[in-house]
Amino acid sequence: MIFPVLFWLVVLSAVGYLAWRRSPTQQARSAGERTLAERYARGEITEDELRLRRGVLRRR
Repeated sequence: MIFPVLFWLVVLSAVGYLAWRRSPTQQARSAGERTLAERYARGEITEDELRLRRGVLRRR
């Protein structure tokens, strides 16, 4: 009896997670963090600026 319930709980959780990952807000946040990482790698911003700006992105 418990295994079917656990199975559906896992399936629904996976579907919810995938829907959240594909949301426009999450995609924009990921793109912003990638851009910051690229700028940091090129030396355009310092580590402190990277952490500050990443923190601002994650708060939204």
